[in-house]
Amino acid sequence: MKRKMIVRTSFLSLCFLACCSCYAGNYRREISSVPAPPGAAETSARENIGDAEVIAFLGPELLEFLARAGHVESYRIDPRRKSGDIKQGIQGYPVLSRGRDLNEKQLRQFLHILSSSSSYEFQWSKRTRIRPVYAFRFALSHTAAPAADIFIDPNSRQWAFFFRNQMKEEDISKAAAEKMYEIIETIPFP
Repeated sequence: MKRKMIVRTSFLSLCFLACCSCYAGNYRREISSVPAPPGAAETSARENIGDAEVIAFLGPELLEFLARAGHVESYRIDPRRKSGDIKQGIQGYPVLSRGRDLNEKQLRQFLHILSSSSSYEFQWSKRTRIRPVYAFRFALSHTAAPAADIFIDPNSRQWAFFFRNQMKEEDISKAAAEKMYEIIETIPFP
């Protein structure tokens, strides 16, 4: 009887730990398996930097833009978004400090992580709002207007992608998060 009770308690504890992420108000992201868009397999080598799941999630346009980006700025930001004013700071998040721009090696590593479906946890949803601490702004050149922003929340292992007035967010796998933090550690933030 005692052994049965211990097993049952252990099982319930594991179930609780697996589902114990907080529920942030009415916010809830639906989890669905989305097929790759038509023609995704026929994209050029330059566009096809991601797995089929990543292409379906982020879209070929965003992946192509990220692959062509020649300039990536890094920021440490305040995770408390201010009143939805996206013109203030970066997408409404106040900038705390500006780090060095990503070099070619860091950019290749970053793109490698972004393009692999093993970097995402598509089957899981934490149901929490992202509270990013780091932002990366991608542009085609130093003088071009920024067109894509990527936010990283190390506390809940989530990232968000802003491109053409749309936001997509997903959980980061543990292995990808560790690789991403290795890149972030090489960027000096004042």
